[in-house]
Amino acid sequence: MKEDEHSRLKTYALRLLSRKLRTTFEIEVKLRLYCIRSKMPLAFFPPVVRELTELGLLNDLKYAEAWIIERRKSKYRGDFVIVRELGNKGITKDIIDSAFTLTQKGEDYSENDAAVALLNKKFRLYKNLPKLEAKQKLTDLLFRYGFTYDDANRLVDSIIKREYNSESRN
Repeated sequence: MKEDEHSRLKTYALRLLSRKLRTTFEIEVKLRLYCIRSKMPLAFFPPVVRELTELGLLNDLKYAEAWIIERRKSKYRGDFVIVRELGNKGITKDIIDSAFTLTQKGEDYSENDAAVALLNKKFRLYKNLPKLEAKQKLTDLLFRYGFTYDDANRLVDSIIKREYNSESRN
């Protein structure tokens, strides 16, 4: 009976992994819930997780690297938000730090460039507001996206000066 339950758990885990990449923590949670729903002993899922890790199907470092690259390229996210998201997915601080180190070696990414791109994209929403209100909203926007206070203030000041001064000349 144990072998049958092991294969059911493994099949379920493989089905989950075939849909999208997941962290070890996410798979553990899903398998734990599956065991509870199926009235299986909870001791059955750790060997499945271990086996998937040994096969290379669960690798938190590779997951974190892929997550960092994807979030930076498509979502204009700052490093603070990315770290929090990975932490919420059960990835340890050591693995997150290693993933950031590895992605910065092979990637042409600048957090400032991402923030500037986001500001240029969103500025049109606030350009009709008074200068101080636009500045506050843009700064808050950058905070929500995980950029630092210093970077947010510096970049928002530069875009406010550029945009509001160009309007006054026209």
